[in-house]
Amino acid sequence: VSIRITDAKGASMYLKIFDINGRLIMEKSLPSTEQVDGIDVSHLPTGTYIVWVTDGERWASKKINKY
Repeated sequence: VSIRITDAKGASMYLKIFDINGRLIMEKSLPSTEQVDGIDVSHLPTGTYIVWVTDGERWASKKINKY
């Protein structure tokens, strides 16, 4: 999974991945610079996941399907 961080405003970013049942599967700190950061999800089983990213004030989420 690739994440593009834009408008980070120098804040630390945090990523969490939840399974479709809401269980936390992974969490990771992300750099505060604008870049593409590859997240290794090869160990996750096939399924639907929610990727959640926050800087502590703002957040975004996206549903992904791993095949």
